[in-house]
Amino acid sequence: MAEAKFEAALIKKLESEGWTYRKDLSYVPI
Repeated sequence: MAEAKFEAALIKKLESEGWTYRKDLSYVPI
C-alpha cells in the first residue's frame, strides 16, 4: 500500500498549496 500512502501525502501537499482534490476522481490532478 505504499502507493496509497504516497498518494495521500501528495494530496495533502497539493491541498496545502491551494489545490483541491476531487474525491470522485481516482487520480491526483497535476
